[in-house]
Amino acid sequence: MKFITALLALVAATAVSVQAANNSNNDPELVYSRAYIAITEGADFTTIVPETQSENAPKFGLSQFQAGGIYDPADIEIIPRPKGANSKDEATDGNLFAGNAQPKFVPEAAPGYFLDGECASSFGKGQGENGKIKSHSCILNLCLGGGGFNCLALYCPTAFNFAPAATIANPQRQAPKLPPAYPCTIFGGTNSFFGAKGTVDISTVTGRTTGTGGGNRIQSGVITQVLNVISNKPLPPAP
Repeated sequence: MKFITALLALVAATAVSVQAANNSNNDPELVYSRAYIAITEGADFTTIVPETQSENAPKFGLSQFQAGGIYDPADIEIIPRPKGANSKDEATDGNLFAGNAQPKFVPEAAPGYFLDGECASSFGKGQGENGKIKSHSCILNLCLGGGGFNCLALYCPTAFNFAPAATIANPQRQAPKLPPAYPCTIFGGTNSFFGAKGTVDISTVTGRTTGTGGGNRIQSGVITQVLNVISNKPLPPAP
């Protein structure tokens, strides 16, 4: 995975106070806004499920790592895929995609434009396929050019009701659920984004086929997220 450590962005942001997401409309400095799309291939998205002592034990530390390219929304067409995976996908079993949709075409990402980082559960119960997250905390880098060094540091602690490893008994009839949308706070950045503040709302609009429910199922599809960014720093368009 093409991860850039969040530590660099964190160090650059030490002098910047955290801007609460629900106060963004009241800050006169937050005058720049732009939407981006992040697309993460399956090979660049990993979920690590910790073992717990019992089904009802608190679930802490379930982690999801991602690294995907950033695109202009005008360049990405999302199309319905009601019949699921076919001969053009990694798996040809007809399993349904989360969201029942996928991008029509995924172009090669421009160098230096990407979203990467980690989300970890901060509360939840159960283990394995029965585990459900109730809240999570994310540290993400949204990098927008400058050779991959013009990056916004995102912190996303929020309620997040989701079961990432839920079993789907009949994946050709039942699509996996998409995760809920969640807000992030911009708390600094690097290079042109030094001193940045603002908010980012992240919504997942497409997901992969299930990998649970018996056997070693091959997953197909990509994860597509819409990022709505508001900041006190100019936001470049994705190339």
